[in-house]
Amino acid sequence: MSRSKVINPDLPRRRGRESAAVVISPPRFPMRELNAWLRRNLSWDHAAWLLLMEELKNSGFQHWTDTAAGQDAVGLYLESKRQGLLPLFPEPVNATS
Repeated sequence: MSRSKVINPDLPRRRGRESAAVVISPPRFPMRELNAWLRRNLSWDHAAWLLLMEELKNSGFQHWTDTAAGQDAVGLYLESKRQGLLPLFPEPVNATS
């Protein structure tokens, strides 16, 4: 009598202690959100910038809004995109700096 195992592909498979390590991917850069914001705002002032930071933070992008380095990356992306100089991929911001 042969029994076949039914494996649910949605459940994680355990192979031992080494598989218990969790790999954390870097937080996603809000490129889609910033592109949509740029379509509505061809120019902006400090109040609009603060509102954008608030919107990004409320959308779950705290990694990019809570640090000066993250805000610099967002600002660089916006200015580069507005001037037609699009960076390919922004560097991930180290949360400890």
